[in-house]
Amino acid sequence: MSDRERRRILILLSAIVILLIGLTVYTSYFMIFQGETYRTSAQNKRNRLEAANVIRGEFYDRNNLVLVQNIKGEKGLKRDYVYPELYSHIIGYTYPNLGKSGLELSLDSYLTNQNKAGLAEAIKKYFEKESVGNSIKLTIDTKIQKKASELLGSNKGAIVALNPNTGELYCMVSKPSFNVNMLQENWEDLSQNPDSVLFNRAINGLYPPGSVMKVISTAAILDQDVDLSYDHTGSQLIDGYEYKDATEKKYGQISLDKAFTSSLNTYFVKKIQDVGMTKFASTAGKFMFEKDIPFELKVSKSTLNYNSSTTVNQVSATAIGQGRALATPMEMALTAAAIANDGSLVQPHLVKEIRNSDGDLVKELEVKELSRAVDPEIARHIKELMVKTTNEGTGKNAAIRNVQVASKTGTAENETENPHAWYIGFAPAENPQVAIAVIVEQGGSGGSVAAPIARDLMITILNNL
Repeated sequence: MSDRERRRILILLSAIVILLIGLTVYTSYFMIFQGETYRTSAQNKRNRLEAANVIRGEFYDRNNLVLVQNIKGEKGLKRDYVYPELYSHIIGYTYPNLGKSGLELSLDSYLTNQNKAGLAEAIKKYFEKESVGNSIKLTIDTKIQKKASELLGSNKGAIVALNPNTGELYCMVSKPSFNVNMLQENWEDLSQNPDSVLFNRAINGLYPPGSVMKVISTAAILDQDVDLSYDHTGSQLIDGYEYKDATEKKYGQISLDKAFTSSLNTYFVKKIQDVGMTKFASTAGKFMFEKDIPFELKVSKSTLNYNSSTTVNQVSATAIGQGRALATPMEMALTAAAIANDGSLVQPHLVKEIRNSDGDLVKELEVKELSRAVDPEIARHIKELMVKTTNEGTGKNAAIRNVQVASKTGTAENETENPHAWYIGFAPAENPQVAIAVIVEQGGSGGSVAAPIARDLMITILNNL
C-alpha cells in the first residue's frame, strides 16, 4: 500500500471519528441540557400517549376537602369539578378539544405522572396498563375562598389573601368567574364575553395602583433618608403640572405620618423628587416591580414603565400610583406581606403538597425569600403608619374589634369616569397572620368600598386559622 493510499485512509478514518465525536456531543447536549424541555413539551406525542393511560390526580384544599375528582360517565371517567365556579381561575380545566388552563395545565406533569424520569420509571410505565396520577393539596381554604367570592359579589375585581410568613395563599378570587363543568356548552359565549370572564384578574390584571403605591414610595423616602417635613398647602406644582389632594384642608407644616394617614398626594409627588427616579425604581424592584414572580401560575409583570424619556412629572405620578404605573393584585398583596414580614418578601404558593397514589410525599411547599424589600426598621416604621391609618386615617372601615389592623387604601383613576377601589393591609399588626389585597374595578373610594370587604374577609380568615 502506497503512502498516498495510507493518507487517504487516515483522512477518512479521522473524518469518521470527528463525525462520531460531533454526534456524541450533539446528542449529549440535548440529553443533558435540553432533555427535560423536550420530554415535557406539549408537542411530545409520547407524553400524550402515556397520559391517556393515566387517571389524572385529584385536587384537595388545605383541609383535605375534595375539589376535583374523576367520576364514571357514559364514555368512561370524566373530570368533575366540585366547585365549578369557585376555583375556575385557580384549578382551571382540561378538555380534549379546548386544552388546559390553570393548575390543570401548569401541574399537568404531576397529575399524569410525567414528572418522573429514568429507566425504572419507564419500565414501570411500559408494563402498567393504567396508573393513577399524583394528587395535589392546595394552600387554599374553601371556606375562606367562598367568603371572598361572596364579599366581591357581582363586582368585577380580585382578592388575594396569603400568609406573609410562608407565602401560602388562603384565597385567590377573580370576578367575574365561569362554570368549568359547563365550559364545552358555553365556550363560544364565554370566550367572546366582553367582561373577559376567562381572564384571571388576580394575577394577570394590570391596574393603576393608586394610593396603595404610597407604601413603596414611603419605603423609598425612608431608605434615602429624605427630609420628612413639608409645608402643606393642598397644592403642589411639579414640572408645570399642579397636583391637588382630595381634601380642601391646608395643614401647614406636616411630616410623613400625617401625609401617609391622610393619603396626601402633594407630599409624595414632592418628596419622590428628592429620592430620584433611579432610587425609586430600585426600591420598587425590591418589591418585585418589573420582575417575574415565581408562582404555580403565570403572573403578569407589574411595571413602572420607566425609560430614557420618562419625565419628572411622570415620576411624581408614579409615586401616587398613577401615570404609567400598573400592578397586579398579587403584586400589591405581596407588598403588604413584605411590610408585615419585617421587609422579607416571601415567594407565594398555591400548592401545599403533592402525593402519589400510594400516599407518599412527592413535593411540598418550601418557604423561600424572593427579596429583601426593605430593612426591618423601615418595615416597622411603615407598619406603624399603616396601623395609624386604620385607627385615625382613611382605613377606618377596615378596623376589627380586639384585633389591630394595618391598612392602606387607594382610589385609582383610570380610563373610565369611576375610579378603582383598592385596599391592602394585614392583621394582627403585632403578629401578622394574613396579608390581603382587594380591588373593585370602578368601585369608587378604596376606604369606603374595598376596606370593608378586606375587614370582613380578615375576620373570617383569623377565625378559621
